Amino acid sequence: MRVEPDLVGAPASLAERVLVEVVVPVYNEASGLEASIRLPLVAPLVSGHSHLAVGSRLAPGARVVRGPRREFISRAYNLILRSVLHLGVRDAQCGFKAVRTDALQILLPEVEDNSWFFDTELLVRAQRAGLRIVELPVDWIDDPDSRVDIVRTALDDLRGVCRLLRQRRPVGVGAVCTLLALLGLLAVVVR
Repeated sequence: MRVEPDLVGAPASLAERVLVEVVVPVYNEASGLEASIRLPLVAPLVSGHSHLAVGSRLAPGARVVRGPRREFISRAYNLILRSVLHLGVRDAQCGFKAVRTDALQILLPEVEDNSWFFDTELLVRAQRAGLRIVELPVDWIDDPDSRVDIVRTALDDLRGVCRLLRQRRPVGVGAVCTLLALLGLLAVVVR
């Protein structure tokens, strides 16, 4: 078994850098994915139990240190994903992910986003395809020097949610997308 080295950086580069001949590509957006998280992420894939493994800051057993603003935004976003897109994952944007190559070959051509919504879209499409996703708790300490523009990212994510919702249910999603836009404006106000 070979494991792809950490794919560090913005999700935009993930699709370009994933090697499809690798058995289990491992992606992390953080600069220091500890070796201790790699085996728990990869084990369910190698055993055949799951197609995707994701680290989760919101899973039972996770130990998280982050400010109340980030915590609120994360929980609100994931609540939207569960409510609107019926995503069964608690934390869609935690940066630790591992995917079996056979699943990745099915999913990558379907994923349209090349920015921070990439991993959310990957998970939604995996669930819609009936692939098994396992979520594992992680230890997480927010980087106080993060350069991520939370408001812009939140608005882009809400546009991505609307796009996926329209693809699934093209009629009657205007009200939901309007609500999501209002939530995005709330994020700007909170900023």
